[in-house]
Amino acid sequence: MQPRKTFMSLPAALRDLRLQPGRAVGEQLAEWCESLAAHADLCRDRKDPKAAVHQLRLVAKTLRAAIRLANPGTLGPNLARLDASVRKRSAALGSMRDSVVQAELLRRLVRREDRPLRLNVARLAREWESPQPGTGLQRRIAIGLSGCARRLARELTTRAEAPGIRKALRRSLRKTLAWREASEEEGATEAFHAWRRWQKRLESQLRLAAAVSSRRLDRHLDRLHGLQEELGALHDVDELAVRLRSRPNSKHLDPEQRQRVDTLLHKRQARLQRRVLRLAKKAVDRELEDHVRSVVRFWAKWKLNTRRPAASTPGSRSRSVRVPPRT
Repeated sequence: MQPRKTFMSLPAALRDLRLQPGRAVGEQLAEWCESLAAHADLCRDRKDPKAAVHQLRLVAKTLRAAIRLANPGTLGPNLARLDASVRKRSAALGSMRDSVVQAELLRRLVRREDRPLRLNVARLAREWESPQPGTGLQRRIAIGLSGCARRLARELTTRAEAPGIRKALRRSLRKTLAWREASEEEGATEAFHAWRRWQKRLESQLRLAAAVSSRRLDRHLDRLHGLQEELGALHDVDELAVRLRSRPNSKHLDPEQRQRVDTLLHKRQARLQRRVLRLAKKAVDRELEDHVRSVVRFWAKWKLNTRRPAASTPGSRSRSVRVPPRT
């Protein structure tokens, strides 16, 4: 499965970080958070708002994954406050993105329909797209995420340990598999949404904890990322359906046109659900489960201040990624 092309990803120094044995986990995560903070600072006055929002959402996602990797159980007061702060800013970024994405999706949905329907949908889409928040909100969110990342760096220096990594990976895998099964059995929007969230966390944590790159790992990550893109597309369609249901009496669409849009949207949801479940058979399979468990065993044998763990990750190559320097 080839991953769908995304708008852009984090810089390679942040995206390709692997935690290395022989150094304290908290120290490495703290350095990474400092680099994420510096990246958020760069997005304060970025000229392209769409690119800035996308990058800040990636920063927020990776910060939350780091929090759960360091402390997968019940969060302490400080980490809980940081998690809530990052989640709040992530929601604000999601709101900034959703109007534009949903307007584009609505236009694509009716691109083959008759001209009157296309014109009315275009009017509705323009209403959703404007007004867009200015760079002031973008700047405030960037400053807030940067501050969260630096506070998190101080917290993780002493809190993150190898046992937490093992527990976090096991939990993320268990939840991903459970919600995938629920989605297949129930077909409920809520189940697909929960599956998307937990798989996103599993992918982020596996990227960090794999320690040593391998062709096998790269293949799993590519498959997970491609499936994550499809789950994201399904989530966008679900959110569009919720938005349309919350505004049943649009001035731009008459009842017949509204019914036609609802029908098209329902068909789109059903196609994406079938596609996601089909792709999941390759991406979330027994081989992935075995690989995640091998990473868990890798960290179970890891000893602080030793050069290497007692056993290496199966299929590993010698290439590894260095921790980004403090900026």
